[in-house]
Amino acid sequence: MAWDDNDRPFGPFKSAGTKTFRNASIEASIVEVRLAAGRNELIDEDAVVMLAAFEKHDAFRMEASVQNQVQFMINAAVGMAESTQSVVARGWQFSTDDRSCVFNVTPQAASVQVSRYARWSESMLPQLTTLLEVARDVCGARVIERTGMRYINRFPPPADNGPWTDVVSVATAGLLGEPSLGSMISNAHQQLELSLEQGIGAVIRHGPLPGNSTGYLMDIDVYDTVARELIPENVLGRAQRLNRTAFAMLCHLLSPLQLEEMDPLTRETQGEQE
Repeated sequence: MAWDDNDRPFGPFKSAGTKTFRNASIEASIVEVRLAAGRNELIDEDAVVMLAAFEKHDAFRMEASVQNQVQFMINAAVGMAESTQSVVARGWQFSTDDRSCVFNVTPQAASVQVSRYARWSESMLPQLTTLLEVARDVCGARVIERTGMRYINRFPPPADNGPWTDVVSVATAGLLGEPSLGSMISNAHQQLELSLEQGIGAVIRHGPLPGNSTGYLMDIDVYDTVARELIPENVLGRAQRLNRTAFAMLCHLLSPLQLEEMDPLTRETQGEQE
């Protein structure tokens, strides 16, 4: 399927063109849509219908799921914190036997998480297509309030105790790349919130993992908060742009050496997230 202009990233980032990577370092990729104007609850019969839909992705396992919310309040009279727990949503989870693909569906939200990611057109587009059809036909949702796409990457530490600027760009590394201080930093974590366009934002969480020997975390979350009618093709087009944005951001944040070690491959199709 092709969409007009949906290969262009949001914001100022340049398109990665036809680039993809043979050696991607994705631990998990997640896409979630927030639903509105649908049903208030899902019953057992709905779960059977959803299972039939997700079976095409080998998600044969099914179990009920409950999303809880815990609130903490300070009781001034006794000087203690008190907590209350309430059920926010009840839904269903569907997964493959090895849980490399997990669907979660409640009346308020639907998501899919993939831990064996190859490229957008194979590892996320078909699953998201099914998810949107379930949200529309089973949950009865008519509006998408938010679409979010998240990629969690873990890169190995630099070879031969090299600097972190071998993994990420000098600008991304910050003090980690400073000659006198960088080698003494045992743990660091930074969160950046970006406003890309009207209703389009991103959160970047990154830093070396504790101990400096387990690698570098690069967690990119791109989202669209513009509410729109649930027309699967339109939502898929916006999601594809979020994918392209995440990929362009990743290429912007990593070092040239790391990008080369990921073995870039030029494809005849448009550039896809790793």
